[in-house]
Amino acid sequence: MLIKSINIYLAKNFIKRFLQLTCAFSLLIFFINFIDILNRTNQVDFLTKLIMSMCTVPQLINEISSSLILISAIICYFNLSMRSEITIIRNCGLSLWHVATPISISALTIGIFWIVIFQPLSIKSSKLLENFENNNFGEHKINQDGKKIKINAQNPIWLRQENLENEGEEIIIGAEGFDQDNLKFYNVSLWFFNKDGLFYKRIDSEEMILLKENLILKNNIINQESPILNSEEFQKNFNLLSKESNKNLNQQFAKVVIKTNLSADFILKKIFNNTQNINNFNLFEIPKLIKEMENSGLNSQKYRVRLHYLYNLALMFIAMTLIACYFGINHVRNQKSLAMIFLGIIVGVTFYISGSILNSIGSSGLISVFASTWMVSLICIAMGILLIYHKEKN
Repeated sequence: MLIKSINIYLAKNFIKRFLQLTCAFSLLIFFINFIDILNRTNQVDFLTKLIMSMCTVPQLINEISSSLILISAIICYFNLSMRSEITIIRNCGLSLWHVATPISISALTIGIFWIVIFQPLSIKSSKLLENFENNNFGEHKINQDGKKIKINAQNPIWLRQENLENEGEEIIIGAEGFDQDNLKFYNVSLWFFNKDGLFYKRIDSEEMILLKENLILKNNIINQESPILNSEEFQKNFNLLSKESNKNLNQQFAKVVIKTNLSADFILKKIFNNTQNINNFNLFEIPKLIKEMENSGLNSQKYRVRLHYLYNLALMFIAMTLIACYFGINHVRNQKSLAMIFLGIIVGVTFYISGSILNSIGSSGLISVFASTWMVSLICIAMGILLIYHKEKN
């Protein structure tokens, strides 16, 4: 009965510290973003600015969740140590493992809650913020009916296809913005490469749309390079090539039609894969996205890394509490207590940054999914266990 009461007391103490710290950071993030949004424009009403500031909080809190667990656990252990409650618990015949266990289980519970409930809520708030950003600060275009349509111009769109009119050649397509609803591309450049991979023509288009098996380009400027010759031929034909180059520069065409083998479904998924923020998908949506990407022949590596990161998050929370146990528990007369706390925070944040870097490397496919996600948590847990074992022996 005594052990159960102690476990409940320790768990409540940790959860209380975590909630206090989360609220403090939430208020800080809110006010910083509110001041930033106030300074950005005067065209948006006060209520919209207030909502936008509130929407920034969950996503940022979600990003620093591991650090919040670490700092909360260190504060919890430090307060218990300063009030000599750790000493009293150990005099009851309980070891540091008995002290760390209920706090680690609480962290595991918070981790499950975080993944299943809080993270989907933070994604909804992030999407709401994106809508506000696009409506108030995003780029728009006016269609033929005079209606304002929203375009995505956050990331350039790049596509590649075979030149169906000339076998063995390739066309690289780049666009600065697109209207996903109508599958229209804006400020488009098409680069033509011959069989040897040498560039020979470029088309700059104001607008491009996919219609059945054709790409329809409007308001175009075509620049075509002269044929590539060896040095002797170039010297002989220098004047002729100069005249030919001038003729092939800045040719204007109202409409150009290019055959394509790109389907609308493939283009949408390709654009979706390249432009969507991977953090805007929760644990229940990612497996379906991975299957769709693989069925379409697209690389799903970053989605698989994100999925395993979410699976692994609760384990990382446990690791943070184990590391905090070593750095947070200090003797009352120990003058290095604050230095130990600071060092513990540095160690935890270092592991968090290392994990983020490995996630990015894993998303690019340079290392395996396991190495970029699970390995960091397992190393942290192993380190935490060794540190607690060392403190217990001393």
